[in-house]
Amino acid sequence: MGRPREFSEEEVLESGMQLFWTGGFHATSTREIEQTLDLGRQSVYNAFGDKEELYHRCILRYRDTILTRRRNEIFGSGAGRREIVKYLAAVVEFLDSDPQRRGCFLFNALAELAGTDPFVLSETQTYLEDTRECIVAAIHAGLETGEINQCAEPGAVAVAITATEIGMSMAAKAQLDRRALVDMASTALQPLY
Repeated sequence: MGRPREFSEEEVLESGMQLFWTGGFHATSTREIEQTLDLGRQSVYNAFGDKEELYHRCILRYRDTILTRRRNEIFGSGAGRREIVKYLAAVVEFLDSDPQRRGCFLFNALAELAGTDPFVLSETQTYLEDTRECIVAAIHAGLETGEINQCAEPGAVAVAITATEIGMSMAAKAQLDRRALVDMASTALQPLY
């Protein structure tokens, strides 16, 4: 009979998420994982499988605790243009408030691994599609209330906004300043005015 785990899985995943977010998948060594998580290799493997499985679990944690939470807090029933603006403003604030300028962990994973990791690609596609649907619904609601007078095809505008979110993440990693992020967001929002 094995010993019970003597660590908090949530704390370990949070530490792992921060480690991978900063260093990426390939540049993060197994030794760094063991040191950061303060666990032996066997404990890491027993609890989380291999490095790739731990990375995937960290991506899921990031998605659930940061991305999905932010989106769900902003887009509720009755959402319109104001919520779309608030959403991109929240993205700007999130990216700009990180002193390390790491960008978005999910989009970093996409840039690093999309061609070789179907899980990363699938998670990114699902997040972007869910966000696009929220934006489309908010555009339609804004059109119905008159908050948005007219709009190019709502689906195309929503895709442009989600693509801007990806671009803002990369711009933050490239050390562009807050003004650049705001300009990107403002340009993406122009079709709603």
